[in-house]
Amino acid sequence: QVSTLHSRLEDVIINQVAGYQTVTLIHPRTPSVYLYEVHKSLKNRVSAINAEDPDYSLFPLFRHVKTKQVVLRPGDSLYIPAMWWRQTSASCRNIVVTFTFDVRLGSQVLELLDMKHTPMNIVYSVLKQHPLVC
Repeated sequence: QVSTLHSRLEDVIINQVAGYQTVTLIHPRTPSVYLYEVHKSLKNRVSAINAEDPDYSLFPLFRHVKTKQVVLRPGDSLYIPAMWWRQTSASCRNIVVTFTFDVRLGSQVLELLDMKHTPMNIVYSVLKQHPLVC
């Protein structure tokens, strides 16, 4: 499973609940000509490139792009600021809970994450009864 390479106007916190996934990140100031955008709107941008396995014959300028990869394991969380390019991939089944928010909400987001019955707590309860093996 590979997502499209994309960026969003909102900040994101990815919470890896079960399984593993790789997140490829690209700095938001990377020139858009290097990223071969196929869609651009007020809230998001999408690239035609598979950042993990780019076809340099089709996208030669992508050679100039610096990427960072992070492997998320169960229990890991990753904060991705708005406008950062990202692509996720998983080689097996996994469960991820993602919080998307506008950073201008500030403490309201932290209050949501501290709630007793957040989606994460619900998913953890289900996993205790039905473990996911990767």
